[in-house]
Amino acid sequence: MKNLLKIGITLIFGILLISNSKAMNNYCLPPKEQSVSIKRGPIINPVTISNPEQILLNNAKTVSMEFNSTRVFSFTAPSTSLFVVETIGSCGTRLCVESNGLGRIFDGGLNKDGIDSKIQFKVSTNAEVRIYVHLDEDRGLYCPPLHPTDAPCPYNKTFDVLVRKPIFNCFTVDYSSNNGINTISDATYPISKLSSNFICSNNINYNISLYGAKEALNKEVVFFSGHGNSSGVTFYDGTNGHHMGVGSSLDMSNTNVVFWSGCETALSSYDEYGNYIPSFAEKVVSKGAKCSIGFEKTVDVAESRSFTNNFFYKLSGGSTVKQAVQYAKNHALFFSSVRSVKIFGDENIKITGNSISNGYFETNITSPFNPGLIIPISN
Repeated sequence: MKNLLKIGITLIFGILLISNSKAMNNYCLPPKEQSVSIKRGPIINPVTISNPEQILLNNAKTVSMEFNSTRVFSFTAPSTSLFVVETIGSCGTRLCVESNGLGRIFDGGLNKDGIDSKIQFKVSTNAEVRIYVHLDEDRGLYCPPLHPTDAPCPYNKTFDVLVRKPIFNCFTVDYSSNNGINTISDATYPISKLSSNFICSNNINYNISLYGAKEALNKEVVFFSGHGNSSGVTFYDGTNGHHMGVGSSLDMSNTNVVFWSGCETALSSYDEYGNYIPSFAEKVVSKGAKCSIGFEKTVDVAESRSFTNNFFYKLSGGSTVKQAVQYAKNHALFFSSVRSVKIFGDENIKITGNSISNGYFETNITSPFNPGLIIPISN
């Protein structure tokens, strides 16, 4: 009897072990495998695109739509370049971009500052691009702000659709009137590498203290070169210095990559109780930036300039942030403090290809476009 009892217990244990093993194997599938099971939205009648509305570069088009309806626009690329299409003014919108050779790119929206959906795409000169805008009533009814202190997003039936080039904003400083360094030339080479795909500007001695001035930091790619420390960076308007940390008014939810080229911007620490204090560059990710970069140590102006030049050289050529940082490190002196560079957020992000804030890609566009596909539903 005891032997039969042991055999029974052994069999039960074996069955449970096999069952748990299968469950664990399913649980440990890589993200790519798991993502296959994501459900799409409801089936809706395909959209007819016989007469799409024309939309021009840098010319915001104000549209009025009914809930759960879809509008189709047509954009002809004036050059081979990166472009951004975004909806501004209502958090109930969703976007899809479609073109031969591009496929379909869907975006589910940002829920932030009136810039709802946004898609970055790259096409060739004279490419015909179809842009689908869907106004989703169910989604708009629940539209929380990104941060608790922010105002709720607008939920309107009238909003703007804009096609533009992505933006690269540099911030350099001439501290020489205060017996300091001058970083103005640090932006010259990065701008020369990104100017073919981005709208570039070098904001010299930018007054970050003015109302709304921080909005200039909320662009696709951002580069600051100047004084910094573990709590923030110091802007200088030619008369007064303005130290900027990570406050409640800082929003970088539209920023793909930001490089803080300043001393100790990536230096973390611990307080007297052993609590971890993240660096300024790390905190910026919590403000929406997809990738933030800085230095742990004090860096020399000439060495940091050489580093960032090499970084933007590789980044502009299609490399990931991780690859660009490694390339710049490989070209730095072995004992140089710029090798203390740290990456926070998505180190595999690229700035020169197609990108979305919250959505997915579809390569097959032979079937008619179905607005239901623009509303992905997670499991």
